[in-house]
Amino acid sequence: MSSPILTAPPDTEQQILFPVDQLTARWRERTLARAGYDDAQVKVLAPRGEIDLHGAVELVEGGCPHALAVEILR
Repeated sequence: MSSPILTAPPDTEQQILFPVDQLTARWRERTLARAGYDDAQVKVLAPRGEIDLHGAVELVEGGCPHALAVEILR
């Protein structure tokens, strides 16, 4: 797994991002597309390793609209 990327200077509140490798990103893209996320939504969610892929799928399988799921997961 890659090292996390810090998105703010150390003295401020930070969000930690976990980038994924290319092979993993493609798998995540396919999984999200199969769950019905559109191309723009897939591009937002797939490369972000801190986003729970299974949670993203479960949200829409449970009836959550895709756009709302993206907002929840951000």
